[in-house]
Amino acid sequence: LTCKMRLGWDEAAYEGGCAAELACRLVRVGVAAITVHGRTTEMRFKGQCRHDGIRRVVEAVAALTGAYGNGGVPVIGNGDVRTPEDCVRMLRETGCAGVMIGRGSLGAPWIFRDCWALQTTGVVPPPPSEGEKIAIIRRWFDRMVGFRSERHALAQIRSRISWLGKEINGSHCRWLKDAIRAAQTPGDVHAALDGWL
Repeated sequence: LTCKMRLGWDEAAYEGGCAAELACRLVRVGVAAITVHGRTTEMRFKGQCRHDGIRRVVEAVAALTGAYGNGGVPVIGNGDVRTPEDCVRMLRETGCAGVMIGRGSLGAPWIFRDCWALQTTGVVPPPPSEGEKIAIIRRWFDRMVGFRSERHALAQIRSRISWLGKEINGSHCRWLKDAIRAAQTPGDVHAALDGWL
């Protein structure tokens, strides 16, 4: 069992150390890993992710269970990871065992590759070519059809094409976005992607 949480409901809860206390209580009842989004609930997605708050949770859980890597429960940081440098900064500033990437992957799904490369080689690879980006979108869509359903996949790609399109042709791909939004079948999606290429 794992858990994802925020730093508390509001500023008072954050200042009072609510997140560290809750994380320790969760560990005591058997949670095997905790992900912490570095904002309060009231902040929603506004303001900056608070690395110091995540660090407090990491330190509290390590004090209770031992450091991750020595048998301790891993704490995973989340929030404002849009670049590989953001990922490395999160790891360095919080001491977390890993990083969860959410919205940062919606427009650039290759961020996972780039984060891993920066951590392991110190170098971020060049961005994918336009053809590679289209292939990534196609694979994501096909997997969504295979694992969920055509209906779900069509709804998802229609809503996500604005994010994905930000990285295609310098965000100048209105024709592709419009064609994807109008797609009624998976074949229409593939025809739009083929037409763009």
